[in-house]
Amino acid sequence: LERRAAPIHLCRHCGAAHSESGDGCLDCGAPGRRVRLHAVRQKEDRPGVLTSCLSCNALGGGGGRYREPARPVRASNAADVHVLAQDMVHHSERPRLLVFCDNRQDAAFQAGWMKDHARRFRLRSLMADGLNHGACRSIGDLTRFLDTELEKDESLSRALIPEVWQVGRLEAAGRHHRNERLKFLRMQVLQEVTESARQPLGLEPWGRMKVDYVGLDASLPWIQDYANRLGLPPESMREGVAGALDYVRRQKVLFDAEYLTFTKNRMDGDLEMQQGYLRRFGGPKGVKLKRGASDDSGRVLQWLSDSGQTTMKQMAAKWGVEPEQAEELLRSLFAMLVAQELLVSVRLKGAKGGNLPNASGVYQVDGDRIELSPHHGVYRCRSCRARTVRRMPHERCMAWRCTGALEWLPEDPDDYDLHLLDGGYSMLRPEEHTAMVPHDERERLENLFKGPSDAVNCFVCTATLELGVDIGALDAVLMRNVPPLPANYWQRAGRAGRRHRMAVDLTYCRPVSHDRAYFAQPEKLLAGRIDPPAFNLSNDVMVRKHVNASVLTGLQRLSRGGGKEPSGPSMAEREQIQTALERCLPRQVSSWLFDGDSVRASPFNFGPLAEIIRRHRRALLAEADAAFAQGWPEADAAAVAPEVLGQYIDDFTEGLRDVARSLRRRLDWAREQIERLNTIRRERAALDREDDALFWRCDQLVKRLKGSLRNRRDAQGHQDANTFNVLAAQGFLPGYGLETGSVLAMAEVPFWHSGALAFNLPRPSGIALREYVPGNLIYANGHRFVARRFLRSAGEDREEMPAFEVSTEHQAVRQC
Repeated sequence: LERRAAPIHLCRHCGAAHSESGDGCLDCGAPGRRVRLHAVRQKEDRPGVLTSCLSCNALGGGGGRYREPARPVRASNAADVHVLAQDMVHHSERPRLLVFCDNRQDAAFQAGWMKDHARRFRLRSLMADGLNHGACRSIGDLTRFLDTELEKDESLSRALIPEVWQVGRLEAAGRHHRNERLKFLRMQVLQEVTESARQPLGLEPWGRMKVDYVGLDASLPWIQDYANRLGLPPESMREGVAGALDYVRRQKVLFDAEYLTFTKNRMDGDLEMQQGYLRRFGGPKGVKLKRGASDDSGRVLQWLSDSGQTTMKQMAAKWGVEPEQAEELLRSLFAMLVAQELLVSVRLKGAKGGNLPNASGVYQVDGDRIELSPHHGVYRCRSCRARTVRRMPHERCMAWRCTGALEWLPEDPDDYDLHLLDGGYSMLRPEEHTAMVPHDERERLENLFKGPSDAVNCFVCTATLELGVDIGALDAVLMRNVPPLPANYWQRAGRAGRRHRMAVDLTYCRPVSHDRAYFAQPEKLLAGRIDPPAFNLSNDVMVRKHVNASVLTGLQRLSRGGGKEPSGPSMAEREQIQTALERCLPRQVSSWLFDGDSVRASPFNFGPLAEIIRRHRRALLAEADAAFAQGWPEADAAAVAPEVLGQYIDDFTEGLRDVARSLRRRLDWAREQIERLNTIRRERAALDREDDALFWRCDQLVKRLKGSLRNRRDAQGHQDANTFNVLAAQGFLPGYGLETGSVLAMAEVPFWHSGALAFNLPRPSGIALREYVPGNLIYANGHRFVARRFLRSAGEDREEMPAFEVSTEHQAVRQC
């Protein structure tokens, strides 16, 4: 570590970095010992990223995008809120909770996330109860135990296995629902015992389940023989062989005689995948001693290879086997496992039931030979942190290319997952309560929430529950973020504690400036002025947008023979209106800018539409006047007077010309940039990164304006070429403002004092870096900092130094 990292010392209070250890911060003056961390030295060809793990030397890479071998651990808002909600429901006198969000998207995501995680955890909790019950020793026993528990509690069954309830209803004399329930539960148990060793969630990684193999006994002659040769206790040798079977099992190389769960290939359209019984797992696999020339490497795992190392060879070496004897041991071990029927010969099946090609003669671990038992505690590798419930030979970690040693870890009383397993917690059963939920469904959920049943004990809601809905007695309210205004806060907090009850109101503060500001000074929210809702109805911009919308509505009605005129337009006039609308307001704005495939030489002619509006001005004015006559207050009548509305109608086509001119300016700018960059490309043969990114953006802009970009993921928050969406985005028509991304201001970096670089974050969580090595990577406060160049400021003096690139999860900005 010392060779690959440089030490830095951070202040616990402000995060300022120092080159030396010591007491007290030289920046903020706070007392206390500085925390020692390490800045990782990076390679010149990959600055700013980890190229290998500091613990196990695992290399990064993979696929088209580079993946680092280690990632910074950050708490997610959804997970934090879920933990808080679980405890608040469990400790409430009446287990009911409201979780407030500011928008429907957050509410829908939070409700779905909590529901999915709560039911998965509860299902694992039931599995743990079955193992502790003592009678559940096999996969079938555990499946039957779960089935019996759900048969007794329909409410719990609906919460845990909604997939089965969607397939078939429960009938008193019927068997379909019960058969489907058994099938679903068996597949969940099978997926639990085949979770990857890298998966941190599950009974086995938590140390609460041990998987053994019936017939694998320390008294077997093979185990006795090789234990004697290697100088190992027979029981330790047996655990090593069980670890080899664990490696195969966790690759989902497991034979389920009942449903061929991991032996048959299932496509996305197959019932088990559509119904949600199975997660996608990459298709069936088998194991061989050595692959043949025609075997599919994606389907056939091998223990021996002519080209180099395999995981099983490394395992044998860690048992103490000499390299020249490894092949002999693995051959005899494979034969012994086949003879003991722990590995059974299978035929991998395709989706239609036929045998998969290039995958014959393979074996899988027999699921009927698996024995499950309760367990407590795990062994963890000191290097790669991999976990296992087995004490392997020589206490060596069996992970790929890991040379670490195992250490025993007793159960941590502060482990939240184990705390939930043992604490008898009430299951969190959340539902979304927003305007997107149909009224009848929302009313049904409200009745369940207010009633004595526990079918719904948590609502994840928006402002729909701030006012006007009697939701019953509540002991707790949780806010997923700091509300935008004090009025919102008091309305939400006031939902709990009514009817002479005490209540707990908890607000979760996200790492954003709004929430941090109120977290630092909560009195501004608690004692803030609450203004009554107000809206400026004399806003001429707003009125003009709605008049434009009424003009379009009136023209459409006139083209169909309706409208506000006593006698409607003639057939010829209707055809003229329809023709003008189709020509001047096409589906896409491309015809405003392009004539076929070529850019227009002259501006688009909106004259026909202007003539239609002039001819039918009286009917259009009546249309606009009728729209604003519906409840408009007399105090603001001057803003919608007939002469004002008439002026807006007269300006309609000029507004369209302004939008077309704005789009043409964007198009001309993009074309100029493309031409300039093409000249640079011809001179230099290639563009640098910034110019290449600008070329791509300009090319995408031209394609969007031309209407040739059909990929939805490239849209900028709205369908860019759609005429009415463009008019709304340009402010010509009313529309909803959709957030399309984040913008980072390119501003001069502020300095707290000479020699220290600070970022424009709130002072308590700022990062000040004093000394560093250019190219180093530093993780701090959930952000990633990469040394480049920056200007160090001391008064009026400026000195060029290596800059700083600030990388967050979705965006990066180079500050100079």
